[in-house]
Amino acid sequence: MTEVPAGDPRSAFEAMLTAALVAGRTPAASTVLGSQTWAAVDAVARAHPDATAEEIAVAYDAFAREHGLRPTAE
Repeated sequence: MTEVPAGDPRSAFEAMLTAALVAGRTPAASTVLGSQTWAAVDAVARAHPDATAEEIAVAYDAFAREHGLRPTAE
């Protein structure tokens, strides 16, 4: 399981996305990630080692939407 700082959604997201990209690890079910972000990171993990830039961008955009940040593509 990936160690993430408690209460820091950005760090948790980055750690889980990195684990998905590098090792194909799906995020834990009890994370600080919203459901759309979790699903997007899970999709990246399932595509390992062939995750596309689009799948990664979808994960960043989902995180941005669920945490009130600006999406990467406008």
